[in-house]
Order: sequence, then C-alpha cells, then structure tokens
Amino acid sequence: MKAFHLKFLEDNTVAPGKKFDESKVKATCDAGDLKFREATEYAAGKHDESRLHAIRYLDNVFKNNCEIAITENKLFSVVFAKEEIDNVKPNYDLAIRGESSRVGNQTK
Repeated sequence: MKAFHLKFLEDNTVAPGKKFDESKVKATCDAGDLKFREATEYAAGKHDESRLHAIRYLDNVFKNNCEIAITENKLFSVVFAKEEIDNVKPNYDLAIRGESSRVGNQTK
C-alpha cells in the first residue's frame, strides 16, 4: 500500500506535459479503496486494534489525498506532494515495523 500511495502522489504531481485526468484519478482511488478494505478485513480477522488503527489512519490519509485531487480537479503542486510524501513515508514505515515486530513474523 505504501508504494501504491506514493505512486498516486507522484503520478498526480505537476510536471511538464502532465495533465489532470479525473477518470484515471478516480480509478486509482477506487483501486486504493479496495486495497485498504482488504487490509482492514484482514486486520479485523486478527482481532488486533493496533493493526486496525494503523490501517484506518493510512486509509484516511489516502482518501483525503484522493478527495483533494478530485475536488480541486487539478494535479498536486510539487510542494504539496513533497510534504505529503515526507509525512506519509514514515507512517507507512512505522506500520511496517509494527507488522515486522509481531510474534511469528520474519524480519529482514
């Protein structure tokens, strides 16, 4: 989900020759919604509130990014995208670290 979210931000950031494509943004947001739903269902099955909390937080950030893109109907500014990426990366890293530290999970 981290790579998917970061790619969404990168793909929808202002760059020479790039244009806003609402249908593409909506399709990507729908695909992301499905990924987060699957992760939420998996976490709910594990009965682990900390896992659910992490997924819900990241899901809300992704939904917020989608809403901004669709509502404003334009690409993200370079400054906004950089700030979002700088904020999102460590949150995904913390969630990944939390998963890696669970009993029975192999660490790299």
